[in-house]
Amino acid sequence: MGGALVGALVLGTVYFWPQHEGAELPPQASAEPALVLPAEPEERTVEQLKEEAELAVAELLKRYPQSPAAHKAAATLYQFLNQFERVTEHWEKCIALDPTDAAAYEWLAKVQLRQGNDEAAARTLDSARKAGKRTAELVLQAAIVEQRRGDLGESEKIARTGLGEFPEHCELWIALGQAQLQRGEFAQARDSFESALRVDPKSAAARFGLSNACLRLGDEEAAEMHRRQLEEMQSAHRAHELTFEKNYEQSLRLAVATVLSSAATLHNEEGNSREAERLCQRAYAIHPGYPDSYRQLANMYHRDGKIGRAIVMQQRLAQVEPESDDNHLNLASLLFQAGRMEDGEAVLLSASRSAPRKAIFPSTLAVVYFRSEQVSRARQFAEHAISLEPTPERYRLLAEICRQQADLTAADAALAAASELTSRTRP
Repeated sequence: MGGALVGALVLGTVYFWPQHEGAELPPQASAEPALVLPAEPEERTVEQLKEEAELAVAELLKRYPQSPAAHKAAATLYQFLNQFERVTEHWEKCIALDPTDAAAYEWLAKVQLRQGNDEAAARTLDSARKAGKRTAELVLQAAIVEQRRGDLGESEKIARTGLGEFPEHCELWIALGQAQLQRGEFAQARDSFESALRVDPKSAAARFGLSNACLRLGDEEAAEMHRRQLEEMQSAHRAHELTFEKNYEQSLRLAVATVLSSAATLHNEEGNSREAERLCQRAYAIHPGYPDSYRQLANMYHRDGKIGRAIVMQQRLAQVEPESDDNHLNLASLLFQAGRMEDGEAVLLSASRSAPRKAIFPSTLAVVYFRSEQVSRARQFAEHAISLEPTPERYRLLAEICRQQADLTAADAALAAASELTSRTRP
């Protein structure tokens, strides 16, 4: 069935679902006993959390001293702990080992700026430029350095050039507005802060800057309106604010889970899957809402044929990241591999109801029903997917379904539509 439609299943480290919606499902794998995942974080003191993370980092550096990933994990931890000398050491080591890592330059420059070491940050940014690295964050930091040096014209030029490449970067708009405000370009500053709010309506810095720009322009009514909106935002934030101690503990748990998951990734890449599994389990015990630990384990268990365990991890991942289409698609794919066809179908139907304007779910359901010989339902979902987002692949799927129904006229029409769409997208 559907021979012309069928491709090879691609099982990547992130996606279980086939990249081509018409790909064959793999043979069913035996399911492992279900795991029980924690609903609440494990009770640990702040000192215990720090100690566990530091031990994991020390072990990582001991085993893989020349791995940029090991030094990145160490830098992430020490950055949270405000141990800036050690942070600097490890980000510099990352860059020495891998000069192509833009994030290492970004974080090193951030640390240097935070410490007020503007010239060191400038040297880091220059090294990134020479290495051919250019990101929105690097451009932003370059603009900040020039503002601190007092060269507002250069700061404005850098920010404006960067926005030509990264027009949806809120903080670049804010940096541009701040430079313009200091230069007395109040109307331009107002426009820049308004652009920042268009990108991120919840940005307190953009709202504050806009209020200031309006005040400088003599528009006191607009300035007062933006000031009130800023106060309302801050008041709403304070209403949900935790105590310092609780907020610090939650932030530390997130930092520790991030470090443990990073360590797990490196161990897994080096073939030490048992230690990788242990570290991921520790990560979600400390922070049950942290997604990367579940994602890693789902991939590891899938790779090892432990589909039942992979399903448990993917189910939790779909709960903590419900906005991700891939999480629902991957969960359905795993359920199909375990032979749980009705459960997989239910996941896709639920996702389709939750996101009625997304074509990927009805398109995938069309494939599922076609393969299970529910041809009428397959056609219904295929046509619905095309109405949402027509693609050549979806038209070809519809053609296969129509041919199975002996509706050759509709099949030919679908193939013609697929050819027309293909010809439109060719360079």
